[in-house]
Amino acid sequence: MDRRPEARSRSRCGFTLVELLVVIGIIALLISILLPSLSKAREHGNTLKCLSNLRQLGMAAAAYSSANKNFLLPADVMDQHFATGLSYQDVHETWSTILVSDKYLTYPTVTSTTTPPGDDNVFRCPSGILEMSAITFNNTTLPASRTDGQGAMASLATSVRLNPGMNVYSWYGINSTNSSIPTPYTRWIITSAGVLSGQSKTSHIKYPTDYVFLFDGLYGFNYCSTNANRINARHGGKKLTNCAFVDGHAETVPITNIPGEGGVAQTADFSVANCQKYVFPKWRLDQEP
Repeated sequence: MDRRPEARSRSRCGFTLVELLVVIGIIALLISILLPSLSKAREHGNTLKCLSNLRQLGMAAAAYSSANKNFLLPADVMDQHFATGLSYQDVHETWSTILVSDKYLTYPTVTSTTTPPGDDNVFRCPSGILEMSAITFNNTTLPASRTDGQGAMASLATSVRLNPGMNVYSWYGINSTNSSIPTPYTRWIITSAGVLSGQSKTSHIKYPTDYVFLFDGLYGFNYCSTNANRINARHGGKKLTNCAFVDGHAETVPITNIPGEGGVAQTADFSVANCQKYVFPKWRLDQEP
């Protein structure tokens, strides 16, 4: 047997158990250090992608106004002239179905009325939950807080007149009203006599850079009179929400800058007196000084 030192050194070619455990321990330590950073980077990327979506939606709405004598995009349209024998849902068009039907935006063909599409599109917030909110089916399963998962899910709009049967799922709500609360965006109504009412124009908005157009959340601002938690905090560890503005730009807003702030919001938080306490962003036209 060759007992020369060099022969013995060549015969040892593996790791000891202690060495292997040390290496595994170092790898585990590095992973524990890197994971929070990777998670923050992914979350930051989702926030930026959401902002990009909102900018595209804002630009599409601006293009609609430019092509329609400076009228702001309707939040929705209620056609009472077409309503004979039909339900509310049967005569309803929303801002999302209008933008897609009029080809300001592209959207995948979706036949399901219960399951949102998995493909990437401008109506889908990457920090949202890929499910349809129960609020689409009923008006009782409401978000319980600004961080409730129900507010991070999608709502469904189906076109009837413009593109019959087209389904659009959206993770964004619009700053609109169908009541006496003055907001930039409104419900347009076609009366039974065929007369159109309820329109608003870009000239009605004094500070277009300050007023919210879309927000992370469900449906529209008017619903804040029944549930203010439809504005959802999805970003920055559920402390931030993204908004598009009337002028077409988009920004990330701390939830503490929104009436009701973090946690559980109350409907009274959107009274004009309370809204006036917040300099930016603006929601109601009557909160201007």
